[in-house]
Amino acid sequence: MQLVLDEADPWWTRAVEAGCTVTMPLARAPWGDRYGRLKDIFGIHWAMNEPAKKT
Repeated sequence: MQLVLDEADPWWTRAVEAGCTVTMPLARAPWGDRYGRLKDIFGIHWAMNEPAKKT
């Protein structure tokens, strides 16, 4: 599953506090977006993507 979010930090924090395991930290990716992956307590893999802000 992938979530595309305007602000990933609140959702990321909520997921980790709910018991998700970080499999790839939320960080700036080579393509410019912030991207990270987690695994929830049911074994579902999630990705969170925060598109790069246009200047």
